[in-house]
Amino acid sequence: MIVRKELQEAVDRLLAQRRETAHQELHTRMEGLYRHCPALAGLEREQAALLRELTAVALKKKSGDPAALRARCAAIDAQRAALLRDLGLDEDYLRPHYTCSRCQDTGFVDGRPCSCYLAALRRLSYETSPMGRSLRRQTFDNFDLSLYDDRPLPGGISPRQVMAKNLSTAKAFVQNFPDGGRSLLMTGPSGLGKTHLSSAIGGELAARGYHVVYEMAPTLLQKLEDVKFGRRPPEEEYQNCDLLIVDDLGSEYITAFSTAALFALLGERLVRGKPGIVSTNFSPDELEQNYTKKLASRLCYDYAPLFFVGEDVRGAKRQALIRAQGEAPAAPAPKK
Repeated sequence: MIVRKELQEAVDRLLAQRRETAHQELHTRMEGLYRHCPALAGLEREQAALLRELTAVALKKKSGDPAALRARCAAIDAQRAALLRDLGLDEDYLRPHYTCSRCQDTGFVDGRPCSCYLAALRRLSYETSPMGRSLRRQTFDNFDLSLYDDRPLPGGISPRQVMAKNLSTAKAFVQNFPDGGRSLLMTGPSGLGKTHLSSAIGGELAARGYHVVYEMAPTLLQKLEDVKFGRRPPEEEYQNCDLLIVDDLGSEYITAFSTAALFALLGERLVRGKPGIVSTNFSPDELEQNYTKKLASRLCYDYAPLFFVGEDVRGAKRQALIRAQGEAPAAPAPKK
């Protein structure tokens, strides 16, 4: 992940570009409007001259009646507003249209970071992280349900129907975040789309400005162990981030410490009302066999389970790519 100073500089550049765009668009609107209504251009020139005179009077560079000058400026404001109304335009037509009206795209309000600045910082933090870069192309739009078998399972429902429901649940999780329901437990064999759906959720929420942390289970638990034994400073983002995604639980080396640390972390987030997503190849029974009954209970009852079923879709994607490459026309031989 790039360092915080570089993230801040990137956000500053983004906001500067937004301000520049707002002023360029205003200039374009003004040019078109003044050609259509020369009277407005005359009012603007007159008011600009009055403001210069008012400044000179205030600095005692010339004599004049400040009250009369301000009154004439107010009269021009009223005339301008009336002309805009006659043209069917809002009064803010001749003002910059900033992306964030609260801070006017400066990133700060009363000396404090604006919510838009923090949102952009979080989004860039996620997108520029190693995990974010590798997963951001996994979206809801390219989650391919056609890769799942539409033949019914013994229970009468097909893998495709199950996965369509999981996709719908994932979209609803994003739509209603952060107060729309329970955390998610994605469980099922490898290659069925757990990582795809969890990263699609993370990407959508990061794009909306939420603080998303996506961590592979072995990395997460190694960091928690390093903190415990003083090998790295404490990190609070796991407890405080808006969404914590733990991918591939069960791939780590399971110890008493890792089990206890994970139980404590998930419990702390539940107390704080912070949602999470955990994906694992283990079934609910296997979670209890490999961890503890308390941790399995927390995952299976405090988290809404999404069961992933079907054949390995990663293999299906590879086969489709191989077929596409085989069907592609051969490149012409180079001329001698």
